[in-house]
Amino acid sequence: MAESKRNGADVKPGWRPYAMALAVVAAITAAGFFLPRSVGERGVALIYLAAVVGMALFIGRGPVIFAATLSAALWNFLFLPPRFAFYIANFDDAMMLAIYFIVALGMGELIARLRAKERMEKRREQLASALHHLTLELGDAATWPQIERVALENVASVFNADAMMLWPDASGKIPGDFTEQERDAARKAFESGEPAGRFTKNLPDAAGMYLPLQATGSVLGVLRIIWRQGAAPLPEQRNLLDGFLRQIALVMDRQRLRESEAQARLVAESERLGRALLNSISHELRTPISAIQSATDGLMDTQVSPLQKSFADEIHLASVRLNRLVGNLLDMTRLESGRIKPRMEWCDAAELVNITRKRLEKELSHREVSVIAPPKLPFVRMDFALMEQTLGNLLLNVVAHTPAGTPVRITMKIRGGDLLIAVADRGPGIPPDALPKIFDKFFRAPDAPVGGIGLGLSIVKGFVEVQGGRITAENAADGGAAFTIAMPIGKPPEL
Repeated sequence: MAESKRNGADVKPGWRPYAMALAVVAAITAAGFFLPRSVGERGVALIYLAAVVGMALFIGRGPVIFAATLSAALWNFLFLPPRFAFYIANFDDAMMLAIYFIVALGMGELIARLRAKERMEKRREQLASALHHLTLELGDAATWPQIERVALENVASVFNADAMMLWPDASGKIPGDFTEQERDAARKAFESGEPAGRFTKNLPDAAGMYLPLQATGSVLGVLRIIWRQGAAPLPEQRNLLDGFLRQIALVMDRQRLRESEAQARLVAESERLGRALLNSISHELRTPISAIQSATDGLMDTQVSPLQKSFADEIHLASVRLNRLVGNLLDMTRLESGRIKPRMEWCDAAELVNITRKRLEKELSHREVSVIAPPKLPFVRMDFALMEQTLGNLLLNVVAHTPAGTPVRITMKIRGGDLLIAVADRGPGIPPDALPKIFDKFFRAPDAPVGGIGLGLSIVKGFVEVQGGRITAENAADGGAAFTIAMPIGKPPEL
């Protein structure tokens, strides 16, 4: 911005333009004594006028006014009769002096304004060119180091200042070897989104000026500028600097979105491959598991020794548990891929509970299962198979997380427009810090028993929600945990 400094010198010129004006007027005055008499005093006035107009092309407004006033006084004193006296003998000479003075000042002022306008247009062109150059170079930058290098190089060269980019860490702290005052100014700019430091209203005693780089309503970083000039930046400097800040912030935001999009694509592709692999492995596991179950069933139906029967029972239980695990993996894959399309039909909730209890009769054989329900329950629109698996998973969850002999209570009731099906136990309950995450995929409580991978309750939640219902978990007031399914009843058809 050296040009801006020179332009500032035009507004407040030093002694050199005045010395130049004095020298030109003195030279014309000296030459006037050697001009032929035929030129006359009016000819000398025109020469003075031409000199004033010519000087207006090269010097500022103040020196031009000084030259016009001095030349008018000298013309009156040295050339207008009576000479060597500030006295005007006739009206014509007075008119001539007044017109000369007005024309000299007017021409000088007009030409000075034209020069100022020319300088302003040139300055605007330079500023637009600097911003255009920054935009082109930032457009070619593809990484964060390239963006930072281009931004700092352009700021340093255009504004004749030292620049640095500051990136706060995760805690909002500004890294770097700074004094506490400088760090406070940088933190102020980052947190408030307003300029801070030197030549600003926020912490102006700091050595550097700290400018926030904002885009889409958030501050991405802070630009630190150490001005080499002693005075505050000129208005055109601040305007151009604001343009630089906006352009740099936009490019930074574009880079951030580009990286976020690439990361999202990578995560999506990773999840897709993971689901495909999981689905493939789960299907491949089904075949050997079925073979193991068939073999153990055959062994248990034959005459074998007690030891062999014990081994067969162990293998059978392990294969059942493994088959359930593979089924959970397949169900989770179907849920995440959106392939589960519930077949919604009007179903009897009491029949749902009875069928689920009968299917899990062996697992629930050592527990007292009580069912509490009103005499008549309305039909509920749901997918019977999904709800049977959902209720079965809740009962198996009770079996896995409570001691043998722990009673189980299934309660059904109507509340508002929902049918509530609650499965409660009298076990140790759910740890309070685990309640918010109890339905998360692969989450297992710290005191969970060995076995399982934390998919059962996630599948329950997915099956309920895909049918338009909702499920909650809480610790019962009288001890134990309670899971409550709420299914909208709707208006059943007339039978």
